[in-house]
Amino acid sequence: MHAAQGLLEVTVLLAMVAFCHVAICARLGIPAVVGYLLSGILIGPSGLGLIAEGATLTLIGEVGVILLLFSLGLEFSLDKLVALRRLIFGLGLAQVLGTGGLVAGGLLVFTEIRPAASILIAGAVAMSSTALCLKVLAGGGALGTPQGRVAIAVLLFQDLAAVGFLAFHDVIVAAGAVGSANGILKMVGGIGVFIGAFFIARSTLQRLAEWVASQGEADLAQLLALVIALLAAIVAQVAGLSPALGAFASGMAIAEGDARLSTAE
Repeated sequence: MHAAQGLLEVTVLLAMVAFCHVAICARLGIPAVVGYLLSGILIGPSGLGLIAEGATLTLIGEVGVILLLFSLGLEFSLDKLVALRRLIFGLGLAQVLGTGGLVAGGLLVFTEIRPAASILIAGAVAMSSTALCLKVLAGGGALGTPQGRVAIAVLLFQDLAAVGFLAFHDVIVAAGAVGSANGILKMVGGIGVFIGAFFIARSTLQRLAEWVASQGEADLAQLLALVIALLAAIVAQVAGLSPALGAFASGMAIAEGDARLSTAE
């Protein structure tokens, strides 16, 4: 059986199967995200194998997550995140420490896995899919509810914690104290670069979005949204952070202004 590998083949096949599953889910009153998941499971490399595993599939997945997080970032602002700081660093921290501690403790007691590996595995288990969770919340209209804010706070802390776990991985695989110091400096430097870029570009992005909104041209807004989301993802990746986190931050920066790229959603 021929497995789709080209960008056009994979895109068309994904769109067709997703359309069918989402239509069925809509008919049954099930969230659309379930249809997307079923589509991927069915035709992916682990299912019927209609799509071959490779760079094309990875690229489509990464771009999709980047654009999703950018559109969801438009629903937030820095002020809202500051207002959630106690939930982020309180409940979010408790969730990661609680879940990770239980998993790491169980691995250390019942297996022969080394402590460093146990911490990394525990960190992976404690994480959630931000893109998937936000999509479910948005689909249910729960982003603005108290429960939605709590979930968002936990997800945001998990994204920050993921950076720490990745840095910890770099530290333990590095040889000697010099390697460990480089790993820590890389993490701190990456976060610093990302935060600096966010505040430097924030006012420019807002003015640009306002100008585009004043033109009343939907295509222009969509193109600008695409450029901003992808550029922010690249900056975050260069800084050693998640590309999706960069896209979310760029959408959030625009959301602080008077105009939004609403057509990007």
